[in-house]
Order: sequence, then C-alpha cells, then structure tokens
Amino acid sequence: MSFFTSIFSKINEYWCWALLSILKNGGNIPKRIGIIMDGNRRYAKSRKFKDIEGHKDGVRTLLKLLHWSIDLNIEELTVFAFSIDNFNRKEEEINNLKNLFKESFEKFGTDKEYLDLGAKICIYGNMDLFEDDLKNIFAKIEEKTKNMNKIKLNVCIGYNSTEEIYQAALKSNKKAENFRKEFESHLYGGYNCNPELLIRTSGETRLSNYLLYQCRFALILFVEKKWPELTMFDYFLILLKYNYNYYDHKAKLKQLEKDNNYIIE
Repeated sequence: MSFFTSIFSKINEYWCWALLSILKNGGNIPKRIGIIMDGNRRYAKSRKFKDIEGHKDGVRTLLKLLHWSIDLNIEELTVFAFSIDNFNRKEEEINNLKNLFKESFEKFGTDKEYLDLGAKICIYGNMDLFEDDLKNIFAKIEEKTKNMNKIKLNVCIGYNSTEEIYQAALKSNKKAENFRKEFESHLYGGYNCNPELLIRTSGETRLSNYLLYQCRFALILFVEKKWPELTMFDYFLILLKYNYNYYDHKAKLKQLEKDNNYIIE
C-alpha cells in the first residue's frame, strides 16, 4: 500500500466512524443482527484466488464487522458460516473449510487480537455432522469465552432452519400452557435470537433456509457486494437504510400485534 493510499484509507475510515457515530447517537441501531455471509467463492473466483482464500478473507471481514458492531453497542450477531447443504460440495473444499474453522476458533481462544474483542462465542447447528476434534474445538471456545460480554457471536455451522425447527418441535411439550416459549426453549441456544435486522450479501435475494422462524419479523436487507468486500461505509449504508425503514417497519409490526392479539418480543 502506497503512502497516499494509506492516508486516503485513514481519512475514509475517519469519516466512516464519524457517520456511524451520528447514527449511534441520533438514530436507531438494532441490538441483534443476523447475517448470511454469502459470496466468498465468487469473490475468490473474480480475483483468480483459490476458493479457500475467499473464505479466509471472509473471516477477516467478520472480525472487522465485530469491531464496528462492538463500538455501536450491538449486542448480538448471528452469522451463517456453513449450511448442512454445504456438505454436498467437493470433499477438498469441505476439508479446507473444516481446517479454516479449526484455525479460526483456536485463534479466538488464544490470540490476544481475538480475545481483546471480548466476544462470547456460541456454535449452533447439528454437531453430530462433525468429527470429534472439531466438536472439541467448538466446546473449548464456548467455554473459554462464556463470561465475555462485549458482544455475543452466534456462529451457525452444520445448520439449516428446517433441521432446527424440526428438532425443537420434537422436543417440545405440545400441551404446554405457553407452547411458543416451550418451543423456543428448544431452539439452538435455548432461546429465540430474534434478529431485528437480517443482512445478506452477494446480491442473492433468498434466505437459504436460515433463521426462518427467528427472522419472521425482522427487516431484511440484501446487499450487492460479496461478503469479503464489505466495508465500514457499506455497514453505515446498511444501518442508514435500516433507520430509513425503521418507523414504517415498527408501525407494521404494531398493527400485526393488534390484528392478531400477539406481542412481538
């Protein structure tokens, strides 16, 4: 990076922080956000990288987004890292992704850069789909970070919403007085993460079987950029659009509550 490029980057970052601070102090920042981190492979292909390099850059983007979210007092991020359907990919790609999971989660448990984030890490999905060494790493990072409280990062791995809902329904007592709360207690993590905003990158306008129950009342925004390309300014624009739609969206939810005698928590 040249001297002038570096200076421009710093100036651009300063203005992005200033814009985000305006939203933080005078706007509406969601407390809980869901993200479909899509476009890693297409990003790699467009740059003639190996697929796994796109995923590695995607991890770097997630780290940056964690920093931005912590500064905005966002309480919880729930990100889609690996779908059950992804097990249909080539064996080499699956193995590369598993190795990346090992490397990334081990860093969250040992590296100062990661630990300083103060992020509580929770892994949600069907753990029976993974080998014991990976399951042990997942368990260790959850234990290592369980008392951290700057932000909660839910990472959905070996996940799809159909599987989660099916398992929760099987475990639920259908005769419970408040079946909804009983059902939600059996979702991954034992609660409804209930994102106020769901973001999908890469220009795809579908939910890919992600958080279908949890996001039924969320504002959903689709972003053209591929996940590793997302910048701080893009995050500002997403949150600005959330603010633009905020009052209309809340009014519709209130009307839905009134029409159905139902409290949307």
